[in-house]
Amino acid sequence: MEARNAVERQFPGNILRITTSFRSRADILGHVNRCFRGPLGRQAPGYVPLESSLGPAEHGLPCVMKATIHVRKAARLSCATRKRAPSPISARA
Repeated sequence: MEARNAVERQFPGNILRITTSFRSRADILGHVNRCFRGPLGRQAPGYVPLESSLGPAEHGLPCVMKATIHVRKAARLSCATRKRAPSPISARA
């Protein structure tokens, strides 16, 4: 909010509200708008509902799904192990 307010003070009228999603379908955005309208609408700038630029999916299948991926215990890495492992970028430096 501080950054937004600073921009508004220095450059009045230059706050652009994003209202179109170029990735998500209307059904997904309808759910997102219902979930966030209340909580974010109570904040100072308010909530701007998103609209989809996409039409319905041609395949007729749901565009969102929940998938559970089971990983063997031996294949799991602990957080500590992941933090110690060098990234490919830092290993080359």
